[in-house]
Amino acid sequence: MIQSQEAEPKAVKANGGSFEIDFAPIDKSKAMDCKLIITIVTKGGARFRETYTQTGGVSAGDFAGVLVTSLGTDWKVERTDTKVTITSYKGDTIKSVEVIPVGLDEKSTPTVNRVKPK
Repeated sequence: MIQSQEAEPKAVKANGGSFEIDFAPIDKSKAMDCKLIITIVTKGGARFRETYTQTGGVSAGDFAGVLVTSLGTDWKVERTDTKVTITSYKGDTIKSVEVIPVGLDEKSTPTVNRVKPK
């Protein structure tokens, strides 16, 4: 079955607290090219939105690394292999995280989950 990039992408979204994006499902994909549109909103209203594109083969670790690098030092984030945990931006807690995949099937879509405080 061929997946069309023009098809309506299914967004993965979670609300309130710290969030973990697990990019590992991407490694199950047979797609050679894909995009992820990632939106992060803080409770204070700050918004980060970026589109990440990979061509010539997709890798969960590459997406995780690029996200952490692009967020910069104002964001409190932790990366463990293919998982990125986002806690705050300049001390402001996170309200929501949304990942919209383009060119990936549902089983290859990264997951977004709220993380319970330690």
